[in-house]
Amino acid sequence: MKFRKSNTLGRPYANGENIIKQGDSGDYLFVIQQGKVEIIDESGDKEIKLAELGKSEFFSEMGLFEKDVRSCTV
Repeated sequence: MKFRKSNTLGRPYANGENIIKQGDSGDYLFVIQQGKVEIIDESGDKEIKLAELGKSEFFSEMGLFEKDVRSCTV
């Protein structure tokens, strides 16, 4: 078996692909290595863009501290 040396962790996501979904459970955080993500609130009748994050920013950190469901979709 060959192992590829890599300086990155995680995996790439396609444009428009959900990384986490509001209402799902989770206990880890994500650090953006490249590109941008949108933080979306889907709790009402329509989606509301709350923020846009880019390289070196992180999200989903509350999953490390609280045993609760995701509050937004990313």
